[in-house]
Amino acid sequence: MLQVFVPSVMFITAVLCAPVQYSDTRYDGTELKTLLGNDEQYLNLFQCVIGRGKCTPDQELLKSAIPGAILDGCAACNAKQSIGSKTFLEHLINERPSDMLLLEGEFDPDGSYRKSYEHQRTNSVDSRKRSAILEQVELLAGNLKSRLADKNKKIKK
Repeated sequence: MLQVFVPSVMFITAVLCAPVQYSDTRYDGTELKTLLGNDEQYLNLFQCVIGRGKCTPDQELLKSAIPGAILDGCAACNAKQSIGSKTFLEHLINERPSDMLLLEGEFDPDGSYRKSYEHQRTNSVDSRKRSAILEQVELLAGNLKSRLADKNKKIKK
């Protein structure tokens, strides 16, 4: 009897003492993008984030990460908060700039997060353009070398 009782108590204690966690997939990027694409759900989330509406536990998790994401790049966020806040803020900057201005009024009056994001995006695009140009130059240089080699062979014959 004791052999069954002790493991049962240990299992129940472990289950009851385990920290409560929100769903692991909520705001993982895919689901958040779907939510951001639905105007009604987006409005509920945005009202929660700016403190003008009720929040679900998952919205509260994202809401708690937004100030940190804006002020210090989400240094104190967990992985879920970091992904969710980055996706949310990118959506605001790219798709709903007027809402981003409201959020900036609340958490980032000088707009430093948006400016930093736009600077990084510009550098990223410039970097991709440079890479594409380098590939084209290398391809052209390779074609030129092979043509010169063919001409040299013809001249030697």
